[in-house]
Amino acid sequence: MIQQREKSAHLNPFHEGGFTLVELLIVVSIACIITPIYFLPLSHTSDEQKMRLFAEEIRDTISEAQMDAVLTSLPVRIVFNSQNDYYQIIKPNRVVTRKMDPRIVMYSNVNTQTIRISPVGKFLQPGTYTFFMGSIKYQLILQLGQGRFRIERAAW
Repeated sequence: MIQQREKSAHLNPFHEGGFTLVELLIVVSIACIITPIYFLPLSHTSDEQKMRLFAEEIRDTISEAQMDAVLTSLPVRIVFNSQNDYYQIIKPNRVVTRKMDPRIVMYSNVNTQTIRISPVGKFLQPGTYTFFMGSIKYQLILQLGQGRFRIERAAW
């Protein structure tokens, strides 16, 4: 009887209890399907973070441009070029170029992509500039008067 068990175990090479190649391929294919689904929310969170940082950068840029205009008594312009993924701060004595994320698209309701700041720090034209990255949307609202502006996340 013992010889018969040893003989049948020796004839069956899969008796070891390991995984077959087909089983391993099934597990790997399931992992390949689940992994992108897991990282999709992380990608949206990353985009939200990038847009929030960009909004803060624009807020700081406008504030600095207003202070420069007042200190030098000269006008300053901020020109957005979303087709080439940058914006420029144009002062009478120099131009500063800053990169934008290539996925950020900008629209304005004033048919210009230029913010003009007077020598006293006021905006020469009120308007709303909208920045998109996928489904994330921020609005920059320029007001006449004391040079006030705000940038906020907009709902669809």
